[in-house]
Amino acid sequence: MDINTAKALIDRLIQSISTEINDIKSQVAGDIVMQVAIYSHDHIGADRAAFGVLSESGSLDREHLHELHRLQAVLLDREQRRNALKHLRHLLDDRNDEAMRLLDRELQRSFSQDEGYAFVLEPGLEYPNEYVKAYPYSD
Repeated sequence: MDINTAKALIDRLIQSISTEINDIKSQVAGDIVMQVAIYSHDHIGADRAAFGVLSESGSLDREHLHELHRLQAVLLDREQRRNALKHLRHLLDDRNDEAMRLLDRELQRSFSQDEGYAFVLEPGLEYPNEYVKAYPYSD
């Protein structure tokens, strides 16, 4: 694998994991905002007869808090993985032969030397498996 392809691959993975991190943060923020909205709906300046009651407990209960703590642990893991990818990218920028050799060797365990890694670099395109019969009505 040439070094530019390796860098592009790592950059795409960093971008992908950053999207995942932002999705997790959005989920946590959304859960918190929803719980505050439910509490506000039920308890702050609302006429219960007009609005109805959404929940028995209008704040984050233990189940929600447990889920938020689990998501925060996942978030920490993903951020550490992104940092590891950034470290590998830095090693490649410095043309570290050991890192390049290790990356190339490990990728060759699963992919041929001719593989262009387009499935990562251009994830919106289709890359059919040679062992799976093609769909008969493909373009």
